[in-house]
Amino acid sequence: MKKVSLYLVSLSLSAFMFTGCESDPEPSPDDTLSATVGGPREDWINPDEISPATGDSLEMRDPNFSGMNGGLAQGNIMASVQFGFDEFTVQPSEYGKLDQVIQYLNSNPGARVICEGRTDWYGTNEYNLGLGDRRANAVKDYLERKGIAATRIEVLSLGELDAIQDLPKTDPGVIGDRRVDVMLVE
Repeated sequence: MKKVSLYLVSLSLSAFMFTGCESDPEPSPDDTLSATVGGPREDWINPDEISPATGDSLEMRDPNFSGMNGGLAQGNIMASVQFGFDEFTVQPSEYGKLDQVIQYLNSNPGARVICEGRTDWYGTNEYNLGLGDRRANAVKDYLERKGIAATRIEVLSLGELDAIQDLPKTDPGVIGDRRVDVMLVE
């Protein structure tokens, strides 16, 4: 009886493995544009369901923050803070650049800055946007620790936008893409 049961279980498992599962159809470009195409989507992020108590949050961009044009800052680059490959920690060698920004901001209390995080072309778009955001926030954190109010600092990730494509990781142009530009907005 045991042998028959084991045989039936093996046969059932084999049949299940060979029949496979029905896969979701590949979305069309239109399906990714809005939640209304193809009906409501249950996997969209609902900002009302994100709780600061759980550590998750969405921060809305300040629509009154001056100097924004189509998502890119208009202003002067005060500093370009360099980062290593796949890194987002501000290195001590870059502190001097940020200290000059802090000195300017302390002398000009009405001035504000945008930290534009950038990456090289390696990695997916999503990963690079996240890395650019982590880099920009690392610069923002440094400025805040040195006494600059968070309301004077905006963060924007550009990811690999404008990155030099198809060059080796050690190429000077690619190395230069791993940065945060601190842009003055008055």
